[in-house]
Amino acid sequence: STVPVDVFSLGANTGSMTITTASHTCVMLPTVFKCWGRNTEGQLGDGTFANKNVPVTVLNLQVPPPTQI
Repeated sequence: STVPVDVFSLGANTGSMTITTASHTCVMLPTVFKCWGRNTEGQLGDGTFANKNVPVTVLNLQVPPPTQI
């Protein structure tokens, strides 16, 4: 969509970092990364090459624990 929309399948989680390109979006949640959009070269990281219109978990990538300063 060229217009921002709510992503309900993320539930009540709030992403702390979002990365958006012209063809896909990724968000860092408290324990995992989720991505959706174009996936013709496997760029969503879910082990497939199918485009996704809902967020999927990026495999083998974990959110690092918070660091205290």
